[in-house]
Amino acid sequence: MNTFIQKRLPHLATVFTAFALCSASARGAGGTVVAWGEQFYHKPSTVTLTNAIVIGAAFSNSLALKADGHLINWGSESSPATNFSNVVAITAAGSHYLVLTADGVVDGFGYWNWNARSSMPTNVFNATNIVAIGAGDSHNLVLECDGTVLAWGYAYTNVPAGLSNVTAIACGEYHSLALKRDGTVVGWGDNSWGQTNVPAGLSGVVAIAGGAYHSLALKSDGTVVGWGSNYAGETNAPADLSNVVAIAAGVFYSLALKSDGTVVAWGANTFGLANVPAGLSNVIAIAVGQVGGAALAIVGSAPLACQVPLANPSFGPDGFRVSLPTRSGRVYALEYQDALSNGTWTALPLAAGNGRTLTLRDPTAAGTQRFYRVRQW
Repeated sequence: MNTFIQKRLPHLATVFTAFALCSASARGAGGTVVAWGEQFYHKPSTVTLTNAIVIGAAFSNSLALKADGHLINWGSESSPATNFSNVVAITAAGSHYLVLTADGVVDGFGYWNWNARSSMPTNVFNATNIVAIGAGDSHNLVLECDGTVLAWGYAYTNVPAGLSNVTAIACGEYHSLALKRDGTVVGWGDNSWGQTNVPAGLSGVVAIAGGAYHSLALKSDGTVVGWGSNYAGETNAPADLSNVVAIAAGVFYSLALKSDGTVVAWGANTFGLANVPAGLSNVIAIAVGQVGGAALAIVGSAPLACQVPLANPSFGPDGFRVSLPTRSGRVYALEYQDALSNGTWTALPLAAGNGRTLTLRDPTAAGTQRFYRVRQW
């Protein structure tokens, strides 16, 4: 699942190592939204859902970000989602929605006042360095480019003291998860079902997902680990499940997207949620509602390409830079070391994927040998 790309500049020896899950390469690589499960609220029958690149499901509504930056909102609470531009990530839970723009600002809309933008703490309201967002039933998380996590909402907003070096966040209904750069996971919030009891020794994690009462982790080898509620077997991934590139968790059920573009579901089959539509293929993204009974998928023209090409490496007065295609909703980081023998990579600030080509920069680079890698979460 790891892709290794090497380039060498005449005046600056560099090695690029892209540790990345399979990735659609650029804005415009979207597809059509497919829904199954509780169709009453979430069936995309009244809107044109093509060229979608990110999807999210709440209790009675769903949300899609299109490649042109527009938001589409459908369901029983059809509050307009048209007052946003340059959106790069979306998330939904309960009856509220968050959006992240390319300039690092988070905004939102929905039913409950404690999740509205007017209720955000000052450090979130004024932030312009946010790279990822997460929403639970009554709380929200944001991840800043320096790897710190901020939270607000009605409850479960106490981020663990000293939590740092975070690269990805996820919310369950009443609990939160954070993935650290070293591949370990931290959980906090409601633990009634053991959903924050991260398995001892869990490492090598590249993605996380929070269900209503359970949690999932995707490892770098393409396997899935679950913990918390196992009421309907939602934490027991199929024994033969492999080559997974994305995960999603709902109420007593789980989804996995494989590198061949197919989707696997396990756990409760309420509303037919475990019945993945026959013939569903070329899927490039998945999402589920934590409380609502719907599952969503974006179908593209082909499965995600398991390669992230790095381009235009250069060194100048402002340091070293390299470009790569990105996916909205993903987080990227350039890391370096001066000798491959030391085993320690120095992390540069996180950057939010924007669906376009993103340039990452190391302003500390000098005219000596330095090795680089780009990581995606």
